[in-house]
Amino acid sequence: EDDADEKDPEIVAFKTVKLTESEITEKSYFPQAILDKAAEGTEFKDLMLKYSDSILSYVYADGVMIHKDGYFVNNETVMSAARALEIGKVSDAVSISDGEYQYIIKRIPLAEKAYEDEKFADLFTDYKDVVVDAKYEELTKPYTEAVIVDSDTIGKYTMKGIYTAPVLDMQGSTQDQ
Repeated sequence: EDDADEKDPEIVAFKTVKLTESEITEKSYFPQAILDKAAEGTEFKDLMLKYSDSILSYVYADGVMIHKDGYFVNNETVMSAARALEIGKVSDAVSISDGEYQYIIKRIPLAEKAYEDEKFADLFTDYKDVVVDAKYEELTKPYTEAVIVDSDTIGKYTMKGIYTAPVLDMQGSTQDQ
């Protein structure tokens, strides 16, 4: 038996396929069918893995954790729907890009001490940096808000003059040459 011919179940390949008009129409009914199956008790994760065409659904099959102001997709319509959900609830289909994309979101409870769980370890690799940045921003906010920029003075300097002056001075030249 040649193991090289066997496919690794952990590896999933994706390719973009142009759909026909009938396939587009058929696919437009998927969100309601998915919602119906979820309402009947089918596991949301199973539905997501079966019907989603997003790589993120496979990479983050157990869900994603987001900060209360964070994003898992760069779309405020989707994020507002996600934030409005109660734990355990499933959203209606959230349509964006004129219906080209549909999101169905389920809010799951945060795992107890997720930061100690090995399967979530990659989500917390930069957590310390995030906390330090947030504390630094909070600490410096009164000072940065009090900064007054003198645009007239700053306008007298060019980027070329600021960055090339030390090099020109080292070469024995002046900025005006």
